[in-house]
Amino acid sequence: MNYEQGLGPCNTTQLAQCTAIPLPTASQQARVLREAGLIATHREGSQVRHALTPLGAALLNGTTVAPATSEGGS
Repeated sequence: MNYEQGLGPCNTTQLAQCTAIPLPTASQQARVLREAGLIATHREGSQVRHALTPLGAALLNGTTVAPATSEGGS
């Protein structure tokens, strides 16, 4: 399964429901995933939405992503 295409953004309640964990645990896990760069979180109105980053999708898919490059050189 290609997780990048199969999973769309979800709010914390949806994350808790689809993983069968309590809401406070889902919130804590989302924070850990965000800090690791595996998901990005943004606000849509009153909801907070979580989505896979390219790194998170690559990890789930067992693929690699090109490393970030800094522009401007040394």
